[in-house]
Amino acid sequence: SLPATLCKGCGELCGQLNCKMCRDGCQGCGRWFSELMAKPLSTYVILAFLISGFEIFLCYKAYENTECEIDTKKAHGVDFITWVLVQGVFATMNLVFAPYFQCRIWQHLKDELQGGQKIDSDSSAAEDLPV
Repeated sequence: SLPATLCKGCGELCGQLNCKMCRDGCQGCGRWFSELMAKPLSTYVILAFLISGFEIFLCYKAYENTECEIDTKKAHGVDFITWVLVQGVFATMNLVFAPYFQCRIWQHLKDELQGGQKIDSDSSAAEDLPV
């Protein structure tokens, strides 16, 4: 993956500059990205972090904005502050559940792979039984 390659390249550059701590950190980052990108939904998790992180930042800026004159009348029962807080909560939920879904799917696939080998051996034994 591109991030893993960039981290490994950064580690090699730091190694040439005799900075062992930076080299080890960049190489560790490269290994982490390689492992992350090998799992299903890895692109989804990265995009969820980028987009939701940016959304949380914008919600914070909108919440703290005092310069803008906003009509605070409730439009369809929701005022602006409530809307921004709800958007921030949903963005935070996306940050939490994206890696959760990835871990659950990864675990399910690993269990299915291990269980599939047991099922194959059980099904061949079941075929040998007289009917």
